Amino acid sequence: MLKIDDPIELSELHRAILEAKFHPFPTDANTAGSPVLAGVADRIYDELSSKQDKRSADIASFKEMRRIKGANGFRGQWRTAVMAARRDVSMSSASQEERVSLAKCYLSPFDCTEGELRAFLDDVDGKTGQHDIEKLFRENSFASAQLIDAAYSFAKQQAHIVFMLKDLRVCDIYFSGVKKFAFDCGGELPDLIMLKKSTVNSGKTQKLEATFSSDTGKITLFVEGDSTDCWI
Repeated sequence: MLKIDDPIELSELHRAILEAKFHPFPTDANTAGSPVLAGVADRIYDELSSKQDKRSADIASFKEMRRIKGANGFRGQWRTAVMAARRDVSMSSASQEERVSLAKCYLSPFDCTEGELRAFLDDVDGKTGQHDIEKLFRENSFASAQLIDAAYSFAKQQAHIVFMLKDLRVCDIYFSGVKKFAFDCGGELPDLIMLKKSTVNSGKTQKLEATFSSDTGKITLFVEGDSTDCWI
């Protein structure tokens, strides 16, 4: 039986599992909500926590890091888990008790209250969040917003755009049914990409066209898809 006691090895395994569970475009769609992997993730975090110095603030820090909702709101993994759960066909036919169990699997190894689990399922059902990109840009200031990431999966026809607004709030925009994606950054992604101009449209399709400035020059982005899911 494999036994891992070294804290560094446990930490690396923990990081690898989080990467697999909360990747926006996983190769294996079943990974995110796997009950087996959820159990392994929980046990690894428990083991890491048990190895912290009981005389220091490490234990309290580890407990706080395990909360799905931190001081600044829900962690980024929340939104990725919501999108993964939305693609799970078993969610629609499951009983409420089964849906709660599935929600715990998608969010493991993070700790959640009952209220947070209900909020997660509301997000999965599309009762929260923003689905109109025009309204999103109209109600929030994207002036000089920083582009954090722009990812696209041709196979899944999905795109994930992440902005940090000037007030330091993070905005995730998920496009589904992507018909066109073009991101010209001239090679390697620069460290600092600032939004200079944007045009959005919520007609028959959802569109985002943006121009950015960076230390390497102008960068352009165009995304068009059937629908969007946006959170700030």
